[in-house]
Amino acid sequence: MKRDNIYLETLRKKRFEKYKKRLRRKQRSRRYTASPRALGRGQLDLLVTFLREHFKGEYKGERDGADHAYVVKIPEVFSFTYNPGPTFNVIRSVIEICRRRDARSLRFDHSKCTRMDLGASTVLDVVVLRLLREWRARGGPFGLGGVFPENERVKNLFQCMGMTKHLKVKGAEAPVEFEQNVVPFELFAGKRTSGSHLRGGSHQELAASKLVRYLNLCFEKAGFRLGIKGQRHVVKWAGEVITNAEEHSGQNEWFAIGYMVPPDPKNVAPSNLVGECQLVIFNFGKSIFQSIIDPNTPAGTRDEISRLAATHSRKKFFFAENFTQADLCTLYALQDGVSRFSQRPGAISRGKGTVQMIQAFQKLGSSAAEPEPNMTLLSGRTRILFNSKYSLVPVAVPGGTRSVIAFNENNDLEDKPDSANVHTVSGTFPGTLLSFKFFVDKGFLEKLSTEPANVVL
Repeated sequence: MKRDNIYLETLRKKRFEKYKKRLRRKQRSRRYTASPRALGRGQLDLLVTFLREHFKGEYKGERDGADHAYVVKIPEVFSFTYNPGPTFNVIRSVIEICRRRDARSLRFDHSKCTRMDLGASTVLDVVVLRLLREWRARGGPFGLGGVFPENERVKNLFQCMGMTKHLKVKGAEAPVEFEQNVVPFELFAGKRTSGSHLRGGSHQELAASKLVRYLNLCFEKAGFRLGIKGQRHVVKWAGEVITNAEEHSGQNEWFAIGYMVPPDPKNVAPSNLVGECQLVIFNFGKSIFQSIIDPNTPAGTRDEISRLAATHSRKKFFFAENFTQADLCTLYALQDGVSRFSQRPGAISRGKGTVQMIQAFQKLGSSAAEPEPNMTLLSGRTRILFNSKYSLVPVAVPGGTRSVIAFNENNDLEDKPDSANVHTVSGTFPGTLLSFKFFVDKGFLEKLSTEPANVVL
């Protein structure tokens, strides 16, 4: 009898372990989308309410009085990197239209768009998905439609990773022959959560794991893969970037998305280039400037910012139209070791995530062909463009070294940065957006790889 009890107890434990494994597997494979629970009748979406007040741009919507429709035209270049002003205007117009009681439908005209970056496209998609919740909560009918881009490649990307995909529009799928060559990192909408054995990892951990798998799939197209060390690096810096979004923003949501597509033969000469990749991580809430000047920021960090601002002011570097104190503070906050949670710049390991992310993509995403990798950081009214012109350089500081990028010839934060790389934009992005464009180049990876099993990083 005793042996039977032992057997039953062991069986129960085994069944429970199997249950936990199934639960964890289900959690890992679950796809997170930007569609939260439905609102009650008449309720407003909290994120949209926040954006109404803080997302700035010009209203450019057009009204079609015949059927109470509003039309928003997407510019030829829809990108926070290459055409920020009109891109801000599109999203601001959509936010504004949703407040109007006479609006019965909204149409997007993408017909003239020849370039659509993933960052701009996804921010618009997230806003539209959340607005739909409010429109449904009103109880009245509301239509949503649009015109596809005339450019075939942009149209295919839009169908594969854009609004029609996120709205699950039937009959608007990308051609199979195009989609099968795309490596997607599906839209992941995360919140600050804690992991457990029963529920699986936190959203941050799940996103970092998916990012590793996505990068490996990209590199495998060229016959390479991330090594264990590289995977750990990716998890580490991606985790810190997401942690920054959770801790600094004041909002409890962040989003990540990416893809790799074959290079456009019209723009790239024949080479070892296997794919063009874009990766975007963004959140809404406080800007980096608002976060770094917070009274809770350690006195040492605030003193250093005040000293730099006084130096730039004395040298008459500040100009309201293209370079402000907010731009300087944002640039300083990105430097290695600078953190709102650090007592002294460079003193602890916090504040390195974004720097390591920049270094990794500059290293892995380079190409021997014409295109070069770049990264855009957008926060508040500050836009910073990272490209091959300026690099992170180790600089001696008390207690060791840290990497600095000042975007000028002397790599000196006391000098004015290059206005092509650091400047004020016309709109306001309430939060922070990191947008990466990089390449998988087989020839370059062959030179980079020093291990026999084609392991990089």
